[in-house]
Amino acid sequence: MKRSIQVLFLSIISLPVLLGQGAHLETDPGIPTKGQPITIYFRTDQLASSAELYLYEGDLYAHTGVTIDGDRWQNVRGSWGVNSTQPQLEYLGSYRYKLEITPDIENYYLDGSNNPISEAEAVTEICLVIRDATADLQTSPDDFIEVFEQELSVSISSPSGRSVIKDRYETFDIKVASLLADSVLLYIDDTEVKKVIGSDQLSYTYYTAELGGYWVKAIAHQALETVADSFYLYVATDPVQEVLPAGVEDGINYISDTEVTLVLTAPGKSHAFVTGDFNNWLPGDDSYMKVTPDREKFWKTITGLTPGGEYRYQYVVDDVTIADPYTEKVLDPWNDKYIDEETYPGLIEYPEGLGDGHVSILQTAEPEYQWQTTGYTRPEKTDLVIYELLIRDFLAAHNYQTLIDTLGYLDKLGVNAIELMPVNEFDGNDSWGYNPSFYFAPDKYYGTKSKLKEFIDSCHSRGIAVIVDMVLNHATGSSPLAKLYWDDANNRTAADNPWFNEFATHPYNVFHDFNHDSEYTRYHAMRVMKHWIEEYKVDGYRFDLSKGFTQRVTTDVGAWGNYDANRIALWKMYADYMWSIDPDTYIILEHFADNNEETELAEYGMMLWSSPFLNGKKPFSEAAMAYDSDISWFLYEQRGWTNPNLVSYMESHDEERIMVELLANGNINISPYYSTRYILTAFDRIKLTAAFFFTMPGPKMLWQFGELGYDVSINYNGRTSAKPIRWNYYSESNRKKIYDEFSSFLSLRKNHPAFTEGTFLLTQEAGGRMKRINISHTSMDVVVLGNFDVVSNSISGEFTRTSYWYDYVTGDSINVTGVSDLLVLKPGEYRIYTTKKINNPNLSVSVKDLFAPETDNSWFSIYPNPANGIITIDPGDEAGGQVSGVRVSGLDGRVLIDINKIAGNRLDLSQLRQGIYLLEVTAGKRRGVKRIIKTE
Repeated sequence: MKRSIQVLFLSIISLPVLLGQGAHLETDPGIPTKGQPITIYFRTDQLASSAELYLYEGDLYAHTGVTIDGDRWQNVRGSWGVNSTQPQLEYLGSYRYKLEITPDIENYYLDGSNNPISEAEAVTEICLVIRDATADLQTSPDDFIEVFEQELSVSISSPSGRSVIKDRYETFDIKVASLLADSVLLYIDDTEVKKVIGSDQLSYTYYTAELGGYWVKAIAHQALETVADSFYLYVATDPVQEVLPAGVEDGINYISDTEVTLVLTAPGKSHAFVTGDFNNWLPGDDSYMKVTPDREKFWKTITGLTPGGEYRYQYVVDDVTIADPYTEKVLDPWNDKYIDEETYPGLIEYPEGLGDGHVSILQTAEPEYQWQTTGYTRPEKTDLVIYELLIRDFLAAHNYQTLIDTLGYLDKLGVNAIELMPVNEFDGNDSWGYNPSFYFAPDKYYGTKSKLKEFIDSCHSRGIAVIVDMVLNHATGSSPLAKLYWDDANNRTAADNPWFNEFATHPYNVFHDFNHDSEYTRYHAMRVMKHWIEEYKVDGYRFDLSKGFTQRVTTDVGAWGNYDANRIALWKMYADYMWSIDPDTYIILEHFADNNEETELAEYGMMLWSSPFLNGKKPFSEAAMAYDSDISWFLYEQRGWTNPNLVSYMESHDEERIMVELLANGNINISPYYSTRYILTAFDRIKLTAAFFFTMPGPKMLWQFGELGYDVSINYNGRTSAKPIRWNYYSESNRKKIYDEFSSFLSLRKNHPAFTEGTFLLTQEAGGRMKRINISHTSMDVVVLGNFDVVSNSISGEFTRTSYWYDYVTGDSINVTGVSDLLVLKPGEYRIYTTKKINNPNLSVSVKDLFAPETDNSWFSIYPNPANGIITIDPGDEAGGQVSGVRVSGLDGRVLIDINKIAGNRLDLSQLRQGIYLLEVTAGKRRGVKRIIKTE
């Protein structure tokens, strides 16, 4: 933004080309104003050659709305892709189109009730996306056209920016647009160089003959009223060459409480300035940075700073303004205003009128966080149970303090690691975080850096590791590393960018692709890896799209995953570096490459995400839905690995939720009727699947709220958009039972080494609908049985001995007399048998807990008990000797029989398997509970 006399303009536009939109958009008039018709001209030949509509000549439509009171995309006309409701552009020939906003903005963009925009509503922009008739091709990014009040105004449209740096003996054009002006004058400092009368445009060619700084001012007059716009021009000579001071590196180097040295890598650039609170935000002699003799790095030492004070600053490099890539705090002029005081108290204000885009922060003598947890020992990799969460969709308050307050919930569940989806600064606030821009600054939308450290400290105090999701495959155009070498014409990183590829080398790339063969990228990536380990004590990383760290160019998804020796060497180099900082750092790759490559990485000590897909299907989901399934690929030994470094999961942030798939597509049996789509049955299917998932060897991961049967689709309101936060599920008894069952499985896994050290065998029969796990260990043997079908079926336990085996799920025991005897399981039924009796914390529930209030039960009797078929209930004289209701529950609280009336007071138990149950009887006003024993 530029300094103006009497009036400060919020944006600068050119005539006729709109600044920031490129030559593809023009308006008539050059300064669009409210209350007047506006014609927008659109040219497809002026788009970047890579743009979807480049040289397009077919029918085009406008998806358009307005910015009202700061909120973009209000009063949108029609619906996306519906040609009959969205305005069509008129084709003028030669790749040129026009769209007429008439009679004015107020009456063109009507609200939901078809009313014009009122005078009280402040309209500041026209929002615009141009699309083709099929809505498959469109302009990107969105265009925003500034709208002004109908009043005297003037704007310097070219060059843009509050300050401009030019070399000596350079010629450039100055262009001015005005509205309602009688005359427009242009000054260099106090010398008038041009004047126009009766015209809304002024142009002037300036020759930079003299070094130094100058104010360039445009002044518009109308009668006695005057407005102005200006920019600061600095004509520069070559910078001073000098080697870097000893011990400094890229970014902020704190020399003392009053002194810093700033270092910026910018090979091939002519000059660089650091502007900020310490020098009035203007380039000049006192802000000029020195350059190293090899012209690789610019640097400057700043003295006289106030200890503990925050200073805002930016770099101006040739004609580009950027924030410091290594800043640990960044101000965002577009999104910080939506961060509440509770989440980030005392956030320093953005330097309106001074900064341009993102602004970096430095602070000497910053108070250090005092870590409370010492002697923390990380869980072994084989024991990891990781809880992946997105703070935005996990907590309504979306801040670290609330997350700290929620740790008891996760601790009780039994997880020993939390994986945070990206928390370093990313574009916008409402995001998954895979659109990174600054790698050293925690995103303020979740809280302060101190609170993030407190969260990690609190996790460590509970024995919970913290893993951060790190995105080093790509960055957005907001990244200063991308902006510093940018191809404006094609809207992408330039061919000479030291960090990025001009074109992505692989499919599935998003934003701008890092070149990890570049020494510049490797330096930056290793600085990032080191920073979070040392500064925040994180326990490890999950690296997003690690397969993208390749310079082997391919557009074929299959070929992309082929064995890549260079990519393997790169990851080994990065791993060695991280382990040199902390030998126990977890390194988890989202790789999904060919198994021979993943094997080599796993054998080296890295962990890899196990894709939930096999042959296009999700085995755990297929199993839950009662279809044929094979879950063996989630076993590291099945892949030929000797190290159990496979992180398996049933669902993650990136897949459809199993509950959604169950309720929509689960299998159904007609007779006897059994539907996996019935929600209570679906809950049981989740428990069944988890019983096998958690008892399989290797590190595990679960996605947030999966332990409560979360059933909102990933595509709700858009794939990456915010999802409903359903903490109310925890108070729903049937969903709470899923949590309790998960917790009991994790307790079993945590406290018994058989599950991490034992000899493991998975057997799958009947198309995988009958599954068995056999585990042998010196401490105990284990048999896990599950019927994933929709009908009853039998399976052998293949027990290792004839003796009593104890069912961890129900608390019952069986006397195994034949190790290969068949056991009949009902659909969805599962058992975990152990040779050692183990207390299941989920079964630590009394009759009073299950049936409240409990009454005296001596008034009724049951015979026979034990029984293997029909029992008779005698209520005595109550209700005339008639039973009005019975309910049979397992010891785990699951209701198995619930009948309001039974004929002859007789109840058939033949459908129950052998075990102990609780029978609740109601007769008249009496209710009581007794244990019953079902025999075979």
